[in-house]
Amino acid sequence: MTDAFTTAGFRLSVISEPRPDPAARELFPDDFQALSTKTGFLFFVVELPSSTADSAD
Repeated sequence: MTDAFTTAGFRLSVISEPRPDPAARELFPDDFQALSTKTGFLFFVVELPSSTADSAD
């Protein structure tokens, strides 16, 4: 996935994998271990490099 972003001309500024809220342990005691150790979501923040952004105007 990161190759697709960079090939399209974007710069990756952040890749984040959020952790479950600690309150989830109380709400989902049987599933909390899996929620805490397996990837559920990855968030990507991508930006156009300034030279590309300037030429897009």
